[in-house]
Amino acid sequence: MRSSKYTEHYTDTFITFKEIMRTVSNIYHNCVPDKIKNRRNTDQLKQRDTVIIACVIWGIINGYTSQRATYRAVCSVLFPNGDFPSRSRFTRLSSNLAYIIKIIRYFFIKKLTKGELVGIIDSFPSPLCKPVRNRQAKLLNQIAKVGYNSTKKSYFYGLKIHMIVTKTGFPITYSITNPGVHDVKVLETLSEEANLPNILGDKGYISHKIHEKLALKGITISVPPRKNMDKSEKLDHSLLGKQRKTVETVCSSLEKLGCQNFNSRSVKGLESRFESILLAYSVLLSRAQRRFEGTLKYSLGY
Repeated sequence: MRSSKYTEHYTDTFITFKEIMRTVSNIYHNCVPDKIKNRRNTDQLKQRDTVIIACVIWGIINGYTSQRATYRAVCSVLFPNGDFPSRSRFTRLSSNLAYIIKIIRYFFIKKLTKGELVGIIDSFPSPLCKPVRNRQAKLLNQIAKVGYNSTKKSYFYGLKIHMIVTKTGFPITYSITNPGVHDVKVLETLSEEANLPNILGDKGYISHKIHEKLALKGITISVPPRKNMDKSEKLDHSLLGKQRKTVETVCSSLEKLGCQNFNSRSVKGLESRFESILLAYSVLLSRAQRRFEGTLKYSLGY
């Protein structure tokens, strides 16, 4: 049985939706460019951009893994009077609003991670089909390929997601590549985008050339040494493993929210879905940390 201290803060679905709506609206009105907010025909929309985005986030938080399931839930729970766009229109709007969702997520996380000095980098696979269909699958074949999952010791067809998170568990920046791209290939780009002075990684991010290049820009990369490295190069990384548990927990949480169940048929739709998952996760984690300081259990934010 769950402890009462974890259930006493439970809020119903309408309160959750209103809080998401308030967060999205504040950032939308303050940070989204006027050129986007005042684009043509916005006055003819059945619902504003903020409502559509809030509905997508609400659907992810409530466990709906597809736009169709989210649409049905929204129409039956939030807008039973029918004052909502058609399903095809909702799907197109959700995909087209990817850039706005990215802006909202950026400013939302920027406020929560102010003063952070350390980032933790890692990657995880995102299969798009069952292993038996690895050679026949064509979904997102612009970037998806067959790769090897060393953790499960099996091949998969899908994507590889690289990410930097803070010690408090908030994703700052990411890159989606095919599984054949080595982790160290995205280290420089992500480290510069994260704009943090210290980055922690595993042995997959060892590259003296890139480390020295980033050091000139004021970014220190800390990774555990390989066994064949000179003793003079080996540092005390006894605490590195504990600190890296943060990013592993975040990756696991994102997988539960849908990063292992992408149904998008286009790169644009994939970007919109992943940005929405990151924003939904960040909203839940921020709510959880307001109740239990320092926790990484995003589920406490429900």
